Amino acid sequence: GRFVAITHGKKVQTWFSPGHVKTFSSFTLHYTFPGQYDDAVSIDWSSDSRFLVVTSKDMTASVYPVWRGEGFSKATLTGHRATVIGGYFRKDSLTIYTVGQDCAVYVWEPD
Repeated sequence: GRFVAITHGKKVQTWFSPGHVKTFSSFTLHYTFPGQYDDAVSIDWSSDSRFLVVTSKDMTASVYPVWRGEGFSKATLTGHRATVIGGYFRKDSLTIYTVGQDCAVYVWEPD
């Protein structure tokens, strides 16, 4: 892919990946997304690599556009009553499945 997504604590960042060309500074920061209220737990990419879903100990999942010009800003998915341990995009879709530490599974359909 073109990007690598990382999280540390409450921060989520995307970095341009170096590809097959060797350069002195191989990774370049693309964007630091607004943080969660507690530590991030997982990251998943949409199948078209346009969006990220990030889950958190703050009992939410956040959906971010990789490019800020997508006409879409951060969306926060709320409703879990425990840490959200995983968020997954359905293949070839923007439908998201989230799984809570309490074994609750939510399905989020785009409007």
